[in-house]
Amino acid sequence: MQKNQTSHLFTFADLFSGIGGFHIGLSNNGGKCLYACEIDPFARKTYENNFGILTLEDVTKLESSKLPYVDIITFGFPCQDLSSIGTRKGLEDGTRSSLVYDALNIVMDKKPKAFIAENVKGLLSHDKGKTFDGLMNYMKEIVGYTIYAKVLNSRDFGIPQNRERVYIIGIRKDIDDGLFEFPEPTGRVKSLKGFLEKKVDPKYTLSDHLLKSYIYKVDDGRPYVVNEDSEYSRTLNTSYHKIQRLTGTFVDVDGWRMRKLTPREFYNLQGFPKDYKITVSDTQAYRQAGNAVTVKVVEEIGKKLMPFLTSSMLKNSKKINIKKLSSTNIEMSI
Repeated sequence: MQKNQTSHLFTFADLFSGIGGFHIGLSNNGGKCLYACEIDPFARKTYENNFGILTLEDVTKLESSKLPYVDIITFGFPCQDLSSIGTRKGLEDGTRSSLVYDALNIVMDKKPKAFIAENVKGLLSHDKGKTFDGLMNYMKEIVGYTIYAKVLNSRDFGIPQNRERVYIIGIRKDIDDGLFEFPEPTGRVKSLKGFLEKKVDPKYTLSDHLLKSYIYKVDDGRPYVVNEDSEYSRTLNTSYHKIQRLTGTFVDVDGWRMRKLTPREFYNLQGFPKDYKITVSDTQAYRQAGNAVTVKVVEEIGKKLMPFLTSSMLKNSKKINIKKLSSTNIEMSI
């Protein structure tokens, strides 16, 4: 992995950093990470081994006055209280997902040019949409940013994983011109070829006993089985190590036997580079990759934010020509 570059176009902070999906996506646009925060010790280990940055541990204990200014703050805030397989308690009652307000407090204090947040699609429907509307209004009225939000699918950006996530963009009002647009799909790949490994340790192949007693026994649906010619995997999740027969993705071995996806394949299906270091157990690796943000989606969003990041320097020279969009192209602008 490439370490912090010496020259950069903008700076960013990586809150709830996980294993660095935001980090790589924005670095690919010329960004430099000045600090990161992640409470999980295993994710911190992975992050530090790949980026050489010592992550801060607890967002609730960060003193914003001691943090440096950055142009972008990112946060894929916890989704356990919003996910369809989580508690569904919401932002107010949930102890994990409500941490988004700690991130927004830092945004209010540091006033970056923009922020990027990511969460599960279930955020939109929780409590019949009231949770999402309340959060959007808070970001607009209290935090003081123009807000754009849209559901993007990793599968539309060259990554064969059917993964829908809501992305929320906040742009500081003094530099927002109402013309931000989310990236258009870059295209779907035709198969999983190149994302699945050629040689796989036999330990990932499910035992005959497990196949007979669990995978093939219950007559309430078939497990989702792929090969390299398949178009996509199902959404990766953090509990893949538990072998969930009807929500997971398995790889065909010989028509009867099947195997788990490997940790490296998990990372591949999130768009992490081939040289990304996996230095934790398989269980932790599955959790980390399943919880990550898809790199390519962040990279494309970063491209769309570049005019706003450089506007203060180029406002007079007008080196950047921002194409005016029709109202139909501004997704959920608030």
